Amino acid sequence: MPFSAGSRNCIGGRYAMIGMKIMLSYIVRRFRMSTKQTMTDMRFRFDLTLKLESDYESSVFGVYTRMMFFLWSLILVLALVVWLVNVLLQNSFRFGTHLPRMEPYYPIIGNGLVFFGKSGNEMFDAFIKPFAEFEGWFQMWLGPKLVVSTSHPDIMQAVLMHPDCLEKPFIYDFAKLEHGLFGVEEDSFKNSHIDLKFLVLSTDHTWKSQRKALNPSFNVRILNSFIPVFIKCSNLLVNNLEKAVDQGGKMVSVLPYISKCTLEMVCGTTIGCDVLERSGKDTLLHNIDRCFELVAKRTVSVHQYADVLYRFMKDCAEEAQCRTLGCKYIDKIVELAKNQIKNVEDIESQEDFKKPQIFVNQLLSVKHNGNPFTDEEIAHNIYTIIVAESLRLAPSGPNIARQTMRDVEVGGLLIPSGNMIWLSIYAMHRRKDIWGPDADRFDPDRFLPERSDGRNANAFMPFSSGSRNCIGIRYAMIGMKIMLSYIVRRFRMSTKQTMADLRFRLDMTLKLDSGYDIFLERRL
Repeated sequence: MPFSAGSRNCIGGRYAMIGMKIMLSYIVRRFRMSTKQTMTDMRFRFDLTLKLESDYESSVFGVYTRMMFFLWSLILVLALVVWLVNVLLQNSFRFGTHLPRMEPYYPIIGNGLVFFGKSGNEMFDAFIKPFAEFEGWFQMWLGPKLVVSTSHPDIMQAVLMHPDCLEKPFIYDFAKLEHGLFGVEEDSFKNSHIDLKFLVLSTDHTWKSQRKALNPSFNVRILNSFIPVFIKCSNLLVNNLEKAVDQGGKMVSVLPYISKCTLEMVCGTTIGCDVLERSGKDTLLHNIDRCFELVAKRTVSVHQYADVLYRFMKDCAEEAQCRTLGCKYIDKIVELAKNQIKNVEDIESQEDFKKPQIFVNQLLSVKHNGNPFTDEEIAHNIYTIIVAESLRLAPSGPNIARQTMRDVEVGGLLIPSGNMIWLSIYAMHRRKDIWGPDADRFDPDRFLPERSDGRNANAFMPFSSGSRNCIGIRYAMIGMKIMLSYIVRRFRMSTKQTMADLRFRLDMTLKLDSGYDIFLERRL
């Protein structure tokens, strides 16, 4: 009975308890208290109310002060660690610090802010800009990692031909192509002696043996046997376009039509099944394109590099969903054909000629010297200079990367082993010191023999170069030319867009951000 009891107890018992509890709660939330006294050390004196004869001293520490001290200490330690890491990295990348540098640059995050929070088109323009500014090597920093970069044709050719520059760097791992873009079930390929990931990701040793095993599949005889499939798919393409075009002509977005046609060509010449007969192909194509876009975005987003962090981001969830839906669709296709095939080619190979074909259509519809191309001009040049000029302005793979396997000297720069090199085919194809002041203009005549004399032979590589170039070059060219010939024989094409209106977005393969609308009119 701390406040007595009975009818004459303390009337302020509850008042005292409430006040005491509130006071105590404020004290213990703000301070930590301690004392050297024990219970036996406490001595009380005779008084009306209980009082200590010994003192009331105790050690009081402000909780806020201690917390701030801890936080500032942590910040100081982290800053010291960051500084040490930056110094160590600068020393390891000292070989390239004399080169001109992409700006703006900041320690640790490198050029990351250039791409942060930007749209796909803005990221593409920001990425390409330094390649156009610097003639030779320059520094690009992906976070704390130096990437020596260039668009110089001779340096690019030297890198791509060098036997110690065949490795692909870590950014290609983001595509997760171990079993194709959508991770098709491994037992679907249990009889295959070729691992699908070698096309893009494999090490130099694995790549050489796998490439050698697959080369016979792309010889002239086998490629010629694909022509009936290309013709069948191209004929179906123009029939579908005719259904979409009125008698007087109509503005049509050609991307969905060409994507479907390309998918059917790839599957028809590899696993031999009719994809267009199945529902869900539109979703598959969307998932492929979206996956490519997310992977490309991740390559320049330093904060997404670590898998442990990327798993908690919105892009990771969307990428996983696209892969899951795509995997289900592809599993059904493989199930139809796996009893008839020895090997299944990766679905990514459709990009080799789908994008150039779309851009050929887009560029053919852009006026040349103020006038549309005549039927005679198309018939004369379709298989040569028009396709070449389209591939110059819109290469399927705009940028490629390599990693040094040993110390190499290329273009006057000694690059230690394990360093990353970034090459821009897109920027090289638009260099004004090679292609002239009108390098951004669509001018097929620049590939005429009389205008090609004296031009750097390494300045045109739409399908990469060297021993690790695209294995499907001839496959893509045959399919693209057949598809294009069917389109231009059936339709006249025009557009209000000019070359300056064409905007690209950052992606694994070159894609327009400005749309694929073309006015199609049937030929009589």
